[in-house]
Amino acid sequence: MAVVMERNVESDLYQLATSSGVLQRLYSRNEFQLTDHHFMQMKNVPPKELTLRTAAAVDSQSKQGFILDVVRKNYDSLTLKLQDSLDQYERYAEKPRHAAFFTAMVRSVVFDTRQSIDFSSMDLQLVLQEFSSIS
Repeated sequence: MAVVMERNVESDLYQLATSSGVLQRLYSRNEFQLTDHHFMQMKNVPPKELTLRTAAAVDSQSKQGFILDVVRKNYDSLTLKLQDSLDQYERYAEKPRHAAFFTAMVRSVVFDTRQSIDFSSMDLQLVLQEFSSIS
């Protein structure tokens, strides 16, 4: 929510301000929408300049703070509405087509690995010790 502070007639750009301060850059008419209602007045705008991103962050935090304040004040009277069927779920079942896919993939990896290893140059006793230490 912003208020038009002034309009540069030569460039047809507008200076906008929020409840957090005056926005640094000027905006063309197609970058904002006018409303029939006056939600804020120029006299309520603080004299500091800020970016649109900063103004959005400040407004977002103030809305979150407002919501938290309402929840804290009305905590005793608030009721929670739970969605239906949250206690029911479908048990996991491995799909047969997935099992076949992963079985084929693991077999392919093992086969390729066996083909690429030269067992004649290895100390097989050392390899067995390394495999036994894997946990």
